Amino acid sequence: MSTMILQAYRMGHSVSQSFLAQCYYWGKAAPQCKQVWKDLGDMYDKGLGGPEDLEKAVSCYQKAAAAGVAEAGEALGRYKKTLLGKWKRKA
Repeated sequence: MSTMILQAYRMGHSVSQSFLAQCYYWGKAAPQCKQVWKDLGDMYDKGLGGPEDLEKAVSCYQKAAAAGVAEAGEALGRYKKTLLGKWKRKA
């Protein structure tokens, strides 16, 4: 279990609480649980329980979108790659 998730849970962030509950239910961050990837992307995007990490957020959103989570596709629309290949938020 990621310490970032546990820290966010202790801080009362609702997304981390949902993610943590799913992790306990599935026994891990199961790839077959597509909503987990979207929730984890939200945590990285907002820096809930740890530092913000847009690269990891986009990676999680891509996995969720590939699994058919519509909200993940919408989240991906908020990002673009720079000329150097880094992800950043659209203005």
